[in-house]
Amino acid sequence: MFDASPADTRIQDFSACVEQTHVTWLMDSGMFNRKTWTHARKARGIECVRKMGYEFHIPQAEYHEDAGRLTISFQIENRGVAPFYHAWPIELALLSNEQTEAAPQKTNETLLHILPGAPPKGIQLGIDVSACSPGSHKILLRVPNPLPGAAPVRFANRSQDQDLAGWITLGTVQIR
Repeated sequence: MFDASPADTRIQDFSACVEQTHVTWLMDSGMFNRKTWTHARKARGIECVRKMGYEFHIPQAEYHEDAGRLTISFQIENRGVAPFYHAWPIELALLSNEQTEAAPQKTNETLLHILPGAPPKGIQLGIDVSACSPGSHKILLRVPNPLPGAAPVRFANRSQDQDLAGWITLGTVQIR
């Protein structure tokens, strides 16, 4: 199925199948068959597999702090082909200039119902920052995997892991 021109006419177009079924993951037991394996076939396979699953992106975020409360408004879109099937909570945190986490908070928001091809979903969350030290803080977001040692959801933004592994940086706020 990853050959440039498959000889078997029963082979369906992989990309069309992914689009129709909205798959997150598939297993291909023949990908690394030594008799048919080539660098070109592997490259086509990797490119096709990248089209599976979900691809979350945050196109914009706004925030403001007032009287010890930080309000964060952002949008999330799913540029992939599959929905996210688990109600893992979104978490927010602040990162001070000293690179220490401050005010990590689990929210009631999840990635459920952020469907492929749908308009971005607007979310507004608040964090109590009254105990944070004054100064510049980075606003971080993540969706941790509840399995011990498992990787969190990664976002398709350049600011993913920019300031802290596993977190996307939404911006910088001045805490008074």
